[in-house]
Amino acid sequence: MLKLKSSKEFCDEIEKTVTDMGMSYIETITHYCEENTLEIENITPLLSSFIKEKIQYEAEGLNLVRKSTEKLPL
Repeated sequence: MLKLKSSKEFCDEIEKTVTDMGMSYIETITHYCEENTLEIENITPLLSSFIKEKIQYEAEGLNLVRKSTEKLPL
């Protein structure tokens, strides 16, 4: 049975897995959800803004989402 974790505990565990296993953030979170039979949508509130930014960066690099631009439209 999965013990509910605080956002900090969850993010610390994700960071540790990324570092120890050399996996991407996307792979790590997907793996965590599969191992604990969770829907990815359910863990979104637990993710820190730092991890969300890392996922965004990885997704842009894999062309899964459009690259965000910091420029204002003229």
